Amino acid sequence: NIFFYKEISFSTTFSTATIYKLDSLNPPSENLVCSNNNLYYSFHVKVEIDKVSSRKNKEYDDFILLLLSKLRKHSENRFISRTSFHIFIDKSKPINRLSIREMHDVFDYIWDSFDFGENQEVREIKLKLIRFKYAFFKRHLKRKEYFIKIAGYIPIHRHKDVKVLDMIDAKKLNDTLHKEDEEILFDLHEYAKDHPELNLILVSWDKGFVRVVEELIEVLSINEYVCLD
Repeated sequence: NIFFYKEISFSTTFSTATIYKLDSLNPPSENLVCSNNNLYYSFHVKVEIDKVSSRKNKEYDDFILLLLSKLRKHSENRFISRTSFHIFIDKSKPINRLSIREMHDVFDYIWDSFDFGENQEVREIKLKLIRFKYAFFKRHLKRKEYFIKIAGYIPIHRHKDVKVLDMIDAKKLNDTLHKEDEEILFDLHEYAKDHPELNLILVSWDKGFVRVVEELIEVLSINEYVCLD
């Protein structure tokens, strides 16, 4: 099977979930990528990957700064508990699209990666958080570059198929299918039409986008789609 990966600006996006270890959807996304050699993305997918990556970098960076702000309230040699961080997170506000639940999950991932017990000295937590913060961007930039390297590139569509446009109008899907998704849809449609031997399959975490594809499937040049949500 050959997969075309659709990227949208949600925290549960497929490609960024593959790139970001801190994303709760990383394990299933990474497993699917690692088990398939035939991956494709388009210019418009890359645009959204860059946009979502920029947002996620800012959210995670701000979250680490939030954790460091808690540590600054305590002396360097004091021991504080993992549980106290969870209480602190519960009293905090979401960071853009990073929800409180996701903040708890991200914190657990970071704490476990430090191999700490329930209690740890403030000095040691602060030191490891700062190191983690500086390594974060470099690590995920490399993962993004790797994902782009192993995936095949689909060029920008030359035109928009009138049959598909008419069906979008007839089924009143214009409000559901936002501009970025529409461009990705036509990239996929045209490339699949030019390369029927590939039997491209759309894979997405976005239920809304998959529902649109389902409504349009009779005029699209793909026959299969998978929603992983």
